[in-house]
Amino acid sequence: MQQRVKTFLIRQMSWSDGPRADRDSHAIAPTSQHPYLNEIHTLLLQSPSRAESAQPAPLPPPLDLTPFTLVSTRAQLDCLVHALRRAGEFALDLEHHSHRSYLGLSCLMQISTGHEDWVIDVLALHDEMHDAMRELLADPAITKVMQEK
Repeated sequence: MQQRVKTFLIRQMSWSDGPRADRDSHAIAPTSQHPYLNEIHTLLLQSPSRAESAQPAPLPPPLDLTPFTLVSTRAQLDCLVHALRRAGEFALDLEHHSHRSYLGLSCLMQISTGHEDWVIDVLALHDEMHDAMRELLADPAITKVMQEK
């Protein structure tokens, strides 16, 4: 059994052009289509290209002049969501802890509009985060910049 799993993993990692008939019939082909491919295509067709009209981004103010807020209550979270809707664009970074955990958990969210910064205590707001942030993060009219490791 271990050899079969090892063979499957090696073949899965080496697939670059999808499954072929001459490969192990027990191997399962990885999906190559992005799970949101249709939504991405729809968004690209509906939205004018921002690259054509892009202007250089203005430099943010110095750090000591940028307001900072620690968000740890639902009222503060609601104020943050309102401020982000007004801004129309923001950057987001999520810190995740997975030490001694299979699934891990989100610990901290950092958000900036370039003129104001927030750090959200995701642990304290665990039960409220989904309802508060869902529509904001799904809104295609608001530009979100996210970090990827």
